[in-house]
This record gives sequence, structure tokens and C-alpha cells, in this order.
Amino acid sequence: MDNLLNKKRSAMTVAVSIVIGFLLSTFVALLLEKFSYGVFIYQSVQPLLFIGVSLFFAYKYGNGVKNTLFVKGFKPKYLIYVLVLFFGLFFGLGYINQTVFSSVEASFNISINNFGDYFLYALTLAVAPATGEELLFRGLALFAITAYLDNNGQNGYGIKNDLIISCVIGLTFALYHKSLSQLFYQFFYGFSLTLIVIRSGSIFPAIIMHLLNNLVIITVYYINPNLTLFNIPLCIVGVIVFMLSVFILVFEGRKNVGVKINYSNVLPYFALAGGFSLVMLLMFI
Repeated sequence: MDNLLNKKRSAMTVAVSIVIGFLLSTFVALLLEKFSYGVFIYQSVQPLLFIGVSLFFAYKYGNGVKNTLFVKGFKPKYLIYVLVLFFGLFFGLGYINQTVFSSVEASFNISINNFGDYFLYALTLAVAPATGEELLFRGLALFAITAYLDNNGQNGYGIKNDLIISCVIGLTFALYHKSLSQLFYQFFYGFSLTLIVIRSGSIFPAIIMHLLNNLVIITVYYINPNLTLFNIPLCIVGVIVFMLSVFILVFEGRKNVGVKINYSNVLPYFALAGGFSLVMLLMFI
């Protein structure tokens, strides 16, 4: 019982640290908005810090990078899930988000004048965020919340807990982006990314899917900023495809992503050191 309570307290410490980091990063972002290149610098540096922090604490306080961040191989069928989920999200929920809340493109306020700009934005707004944010949310955060929901070391997940985990991390992911108009889209995107990591046991499908989303938007801006990819028939097909994909993922056989470690010895240090260092880093961004 004491071991279980320690795990839950430690997981809550990680959750509080993420909230504090979110508030601090919001404050820093508001300060940097006053400078001409402030937002670009913030968006470029933050994912790199996420990568460094995730790798360091996974190695130092977790169960190694491979197990803590789910850096493992995956079956080729999950690449198909990536493509199908992306199609459903982008063309289905993306159109709904554009119509009801705001344009997906409108929140992506960038100017690409040549291939050099395109290459730079692809690195800083596609490759870096896809890697850094996935290591943070589908790596460290997933590691923490599975510890909180763990049934005293028995890996008691099941469909219910899988959905809870995906919803919690999806909402955290959406709030992190600090965009009310994008909250709907980012929640379901974060939900899907988390679910595919839980099912595949690997973080790589999520990184690929995240990269694909950002890169498509940047490419559309590069080709024609006024180009629209949305229409009602495509939206209907997209929503149906998304719902079917999620349904199949939820009920297919689950690959156990649990790690067998002594949480009472490892996770408290992981949570405290990771949370403190993340907060300190965000204060100096």
C-alpha cells in the first residue's frame, strides 16, 4: 500500500510540475512577443530543451531512455494507422475546427518566401516540435500517468485506463499550445497520438504523425498560402475514417508498455528533479 501511495504522489508531482511549466512558458511567451524575433526564438528553442530534458531525466532517473520514453520498434501496420488517423484528423476534424472555431491555417502565422525559409521552418516548426513535444507528452508524461494508474505493480490498464490516459495527455497537449481556437483540434490530435503510442508500444509512430501534420501545413503555406484543402464531402469522409480508426485502435490487442521498476525508489527522484529542472529551464527561455 505504501508503495502504491508513493507512486501516486510522485505521479501527481510530475503533473503539478507540468502545470507550473505551462504557466511559466506562457508568461515567457508573452514577454517575448514584444520582440520582432521573440516568438520564433521561443518556438525554436523550447522543443530542443524538451528533447534535452526528456533524454536526461529518462536516462538519469527513469528506467533508461528506451523504456521510459518508449524508444522501441513497432509493427509496420502502425504506419497505416498513422496515415489513416492523419487523414481523418486533418480533413475531418480540421474542417470542423476551421468552420466552428477558426482556421487551422490562420493560427499558423508564418511567411515563407523561398526554399531557404521553407527548410528553416520545416526544421524549427516541424522536426523539432514533433520530436521534443512527443518525448515530453508521449514520453515523460505517459510514463508518469501510467505510474499513477498502475495497480500496485500489476499493470492494470485495460480499455478504460487507456482512454483516461489518452484524454488527460490529449487535454494537457491542447492546453500547452495556448490557443483557444485550436483547443478542439489539438485535443483530439493529442488523444490520437497518445493512443497510438499505447497500442504500438513505441513513440516513433507519434513522432511521424506529428511531423506529418506540421510539415503538410508548412508545405501548403510554401506552395500557396491561400490554398484550401477542405470541403464538406472530404470532411464527412475524414470524420468517419477517424472514428473507425480510433474504434479499431481502442479495441485491438494492447501491447503492454508498462515498465517493471521499483517506482518508490525511482519515480520520486524522477518527478522532483525533472519538475524542478524543467521549471528552471523555462524561467530562462
